[in-house]
Amino acid sequence: MLGSPAPPSNLISFPGLNFNMHAQVLGLLLLSASVIAFPGLNLNLNATGVKRCTDRGGCDCDCSWVTDPSKCGVDDGSCCWGCCCASGPAPTPPSPGPPPPSPSNATVYCPTAADMNNEGEGTTFEGNGWSFHGSSRVSSKTSWNLLGGFMEFEMDTSGVADGVNTNFYTSSPDKPNCGVDCYCDIQKSASGKPSCMEMDIIEVNGKCAMATTIHTFATDGRPNNADCDRWGCGSVNKLPLAQFRIKAAFGTDGSLTVTMNGNPINNYSPAPSGSSHEVVVKTMQSIGAVIESSQWFGWAPAQGQCPGGSKDQLPNSNLKISNVRVQGTVVQGPEPTKC
Repeated sequence: MLGSPAPPSNLISFPGLNFNMHAQVLGLLLLSASVIAFPGLNLNLNATGVKRCTDRGGCDCDCSWVTDPSKCGVDDGSCCWGCCCASGPAPTPPSPGPPPPSPSNATVYCPTAADMNNEGEGTTFEGNGWSFHGSSRVSSKTSWNLLGGFMEFEMDTSGVADGVNTNFYTSSPDKPNCGVDCYCDIQKSASGKPSCMEMDIIEVNGKCAMATTIHTFATDGRPNNADCDRWGCGSVNKLPLAQFRIKAAFGTDGSLTVTMNGNPINNYSPAPSGSSHEVVVKTMQSIGAVIESSQWFGWAPAQGQCPGGSKDQLPNSNLKISNVRVQGTVVQGPEPTKC
């Protein structure tokens, strides 16, 4: 109005607006609104949940409702959607699942008489085991890939005569095992048969000593050869008990761990080389390994430290193998009895 006095200093004037407002009243109005925009002003309201964004033309938005990203729905193109949802709270990552199982052979077999070759007159089969009275031998008709698996059994040597060799080991014939005519081991054959990998899980001298020996390379070699030739990589020990449980676990890398009543047999001399392990892996994957077990007289571990005995005592020597269990994959021969 013409002639009106100038506004006092406690009033605020905004360009383009034709009103006068007391500053205190305006302050109350500003606090009561979530967003108020005036030309030429750059208001950044710091009330709880209010967020200042410059994308999509700029806006001040109350983002307190975005507690769950799923509430945002589809992008509607608005400034507040881009302000609150595009940069809203990140979704909670899913909980990690359980680790994958380690590789192993899952099937466990308990071979019975029907699954074995009887190669001696003194054998009696009992469930998934056998007894020897005098000279005898058995072998499995099945050849297994034992990588990631095991063979385990109980052995009773309380009736074994001095100097008699009783054992449980594997050999790896290159065809389905038919028994005596298919037999092979690491040593040279007098009949010209090919040699094959031999893993002596346990050989016992009477009730005195025991040995675990790995033979992978069918060469004459030399003593203390880590490639485990015909001399072998072995561990010889005093036999602590006449009755015990043996477990031979094969690693997927070709390593062999033998335990007696849960206690590992160590101190191999020499320790098998990586090349020896590679032979085990290749042999297991291609032709597998069969069970061999026998009672005989001729050579036995630690002969210099044990009673000598005599061959005349062999007919009255008794060995019992029981609760034989094999975890592995059938490579050759029939599938045996499952446990």
